[in-house]
Amino acid sequence: MRLVVPKDHLSTMDGLTVDVIDEDINDAVGEVRFEKGVGRHVFLYNRYKGTVQTHEECVAFVKGVQTVLEYMID
Repeated sequence: MRLVVPKDHLSTMDGLTVDVIDEDINDAVGEVRFEKGVGRHVFLYNRYKGTVQTHEECVAFVKGVQTVLEYMID
């Protein structure tokens, strides 16, 4: 499992949605939605949700979910 938040995510255009990709299976496993004045809403596997302010926080949230899931699988 290698979850990646695209570099397009640096843009904060209101209403923009970008996919979070698992590079191992080359498929979208979630998305990031931008909402002006609120931040970035992150959704992964239709189960894990968070709201963050910056690109770095978004990457940290995604990597945190990846770490927990990898721990549960092993």
